[in-house]
Amino acid sequence: MRKLQLNIKKGVCGKIALFLCMALSFTFMPIDMVQAAEETAKQIDDALYQRVCDEVLSGKITNEEDVLKVALAQYENRKNSASRMGGKEQDDSLTITQVVDSRVDNNGNVVEDVITTDLLVLDQNYSLASATDVKTGYANLSEFSIYATMNVSVTYDSSDAKVRFNWFNTVLTYGTAMKASSLTQSSTISEVFFQETEPEKTYINPTAGYKYQYTPSNQTMVSYVTLSSGRACRSIIKAGSKTFTLAYSFTAETCNQNQGTWLTEYK
Repeated sequence: MRKLQLNIKKGVCGKIALFLCMALSFTFMPIDMVQAAEETAKQIDDALYQRVCDEVLSGKITNEEDVLKVALAQYENRKNSASRMGGKEQDDSLTITQVVDSRVDNNGNVVEDVITTDLLVLDQNYSLASATDVKTGYANLSEFSIYATMNVSVTYDSSDAKVRFNWFNTVLTYGTAMKASSLTQSSTISEVFFQETEPEKTYINPTAGYKYQYTPSNQTMVSYVTLSSGRACRSIIKAGSKTFTLAYSFTAETCNQNQGTWLTEYK
């Protein structure tokens, strides 16, 4: 059984990642996600923005170009936010993040429920397209197709630096003629000196438009700033000779502007 690793570096790099993440957690309280959503809404027509958010959650996309416009707007917002902090946006995936709920718990901590969506985008040659690739060809968005989406429901408490994955789902949209032969989903939770990889789920010849959902059995809120701690999940899609991976992690090393980080790749 293949295991999903959190890839936490140790030593100096790990300490630097911990320091930066803690600094971001205090600098960017949960309001950063709300501000990002508001900035995106200002750049995109409100009705279009809401329709796109609804469609990526349902998995029934009616206009791929509109979805890419919203993803690119959020990508630019992440870049601008990172630049203001003197850093560089490292996540080149095409993603859309929505704040579902924000509340104060009994301890006075601000807790957010967020759904973050990764788009598996292919160009006309069926090669993976990053946010940079699509941005370069912005005038020709019709040249790109959304092959699949992955939604992750995240609850996180930035005051206490803890996170939980409620569920994640994968939807194959088949915007191209290339069909998937299998879909494998997996989830990992790690705490200090402990890592648990939950059972994988594999589907042969997955159906387009169907929402394949994975609910981790371990719903514990875990620290994401302590070294070797956090959560991760991924979907592996095999299509012909290609293997696509959509992976999301929320750890000391990958807490990106007080958010998790997506990794989209193929080999």
